[in-house]
Order: sequence, then structure tokens, then C-alpha cells
Amino acid sequence: MNLRFLGEGGDWHPADVLAGARKETPGDYFGSKVMIHWLDVLKKHAGLPAATDARLLAELFGEDFTMIHLYREDTVAAAVSFTLAGLNQEWHRRTGESAKQVVLPDWEVLNVMISDNVTWLDWCRHRLRMAASTSMRAVVEMRYEDLEREPAAELRRAVTAIMGEEAASAHELTVGTKLVKQRNERSAELRGRWLAEHPGYGSYDLG
Repeated sequence: MNLRFLGEGGDWHPADVLAGARKETPGDYFGSKVMIHWLDVLKKHAGLPAATDARLLAELFGEDFTMIHLYREDTVAAAVSFTLAGLNQEWHRRTGESAKQVVLPDWEVLNVMISDNVTWLDWCRHRLRMAASTSMRAVVEMRYEDLEREPAAELRRAVTAIMGEEAASAHELTVGTKLVKQRNERSAELRGRWLAEHPGYGSYDLG
């Protein structure tokens, strides 16, 4: 389920979108990415504008589902990444693909854009944790930084929560991706500059 493909307008119901995706998914388990800032649009299309986030997720995925709460601890790095992706219109890149080259706006403009995204991402993380805390379902909290450092261990933790320890241990887990990380010297420089100009926000030492 991706709002960039579905669009905020039109006449579609998220339950129908999920039902179609389930039919095309092999195996006994089904999962869908749901960005926290998509929920208000999903509520509108589901005819549940006043529902809580937890209720909407239960309506779409049933009473017995596992929530994988994935977030990035370094909000500033995430904000820089989100800002650059929006400017480049490049949200992911596959192995072998060339990076899009665009001229970035002046720092005064970038500074405001990154600041806005820092505030927005902090709000998203707070809302996501609120949704997880009010859900009666299994919740696995996972940091992007841990997933990047130890992908097999983190994914095994998620699989165990979904399937149960006995069932999960009976399956071999193969970790792989066709996507490449877009973090580079430019994004690191922008992150460092923003933090230097906003010392009150705090900083991260992620190694």
C-alpha cells in the first residue's frame, strides 16, 4: 500500500487494496508497509475519519496482527535524507542505477526545509509510538540503525514475533536487497551543518 501510487484522491478503499495485494502474495503470511503520515488519508478512504490510529489498523489488518514499529533514531539524518529525496524525486535506487544529479538550493532554503522535516519526523515518531502503545497487538520496535548494522538479527526478531519462536526457528532466513544506500558525504555534511546551527536540538554519535 503506497499513497504515492494510489493518490490521495480517487475512489478506492484501503481494505480493497489490501485484499488485492493478499491474493497476489504467496505463502501464509502477509505484510504491508504503512507510513504513519498516511493514516489520515486511509481513514478518509475507509470511511472512518474519526477513528483512532489503532482502530484503523485493526479494521484493515484484523484483530490479530503484528506491528513492526520501524523508525530512525537519528531524526536529523532522516530529515536530510527525506529533503534530498524530495528535491531529487529519487526515493530509492537499485543496484547499478546512477544517482540523479540536481542543483541544490542555497543553504538558507535547505536549512528551513531540513528544519521543517525534523519537526515533522519527530511528530511522526511520537504518533507512531502512541499508536503502538494503544494497540493490543504484538509490537516490535525496531531502529533503522540496528537493522542496518545487524540485518539478520533484527529480521529474525521480527520473524519470531510474527510466527512464534518454534515456527521461526524451523525456517532459514536469507537477507538481501536490490536497493543501495543513498547516504553519502553530501548528506553527512548537511547533517553536520544543521546540527552545528541548531545546538539546542542535540546530536547523535552512531559510530
